[in-house]
Amino acid sequence: MAEYSSSDICALILAFLLPPLGVFMKRGCCHVDFCISILLTILGWLPGVFHAFYVVYKLRNSEERLRQEYREL
Repeated sequence: MAEYSSSDICALILAFLLPPLGVFMKRGCCHVDFCISILLTILGWLPGVFHAFYVVYKLRNSEERLRQEYREL
């Protein structure tokens, strides 16, 4: 099991407090995930948190998979 990096932990904390900021840390402001996170947070804080956690977790897994493939080369 891979460990979380410090940027992942910061993104998760921000995703809990203010979900769009956690998504912004991982995706940037010009991505559809950021817009979805803002919309879900406006509609309700909890849906925004779930979406932000999903984005942070999804990107963490893809980054880990890329690192693993790079090591195998």
